[in-house]
Amino acid sequence: RRSTAELVGHLAAHGHRRIALISGLDGLTTTRERVEGYRAGLEKAGLPFDGTLVRSGDSLVEPAQAAVRALLRGAMPPTAIVSGNNLMTIGAMRALREAGLDVPRDVALVAFDDFDWADSFSPRLTVMAQPCDQLGTRAVRLLIHRIEAPDASRQTIRLAPTLRIRNSCGC
Repeated sequence: RRSTAELVGHLAAHGHRRIALISGLDGLTTTRERVEGYRAGLEKAGLPFDGTLVRSGDSLVEPAQAAVRALLRGAMPPTAIVSGNNLMTIGAMRALREAGLDVPRDVALVAFDDFDWADSFSPRLTVMAQPCDQLGTRAVRLLIHRIEAPDASRQTIRLAPTLRIRNSCGC
């Protein structure tokens, strides 16, 4: 939640008032939490929630591309987009490119997940980078603990991502 709110706040600080969210597959905890964070970020920035600016990208390239196309056809298209994962970011970039829009001049784009080539895109993508190595290490430790103590209480561990500001947001 906090990370999505931070992405929204970053865009709002750059003057964006119509910030869209391409959310993930319905039913996923991360999707629900990112939508909640999006709403919290808008509220903190003093921006109204507009449900037409939230579109599901089903956590995949093609549905995200279709979602961005639909946003761009709206009466008041967004000036900025938050993408919920790296696959949806590819779809968003494709839709923006096919519409002839320049990122970030025409539409700013920020995303979750810092994939190896995010820094190779033009423009370089501003992302919320998750600590994947730490996530994997913690997951293995939890799995081993579960095998050794199957009746132990369940644990939820959250690791803080890092905002990597590049230039797809207009910075």
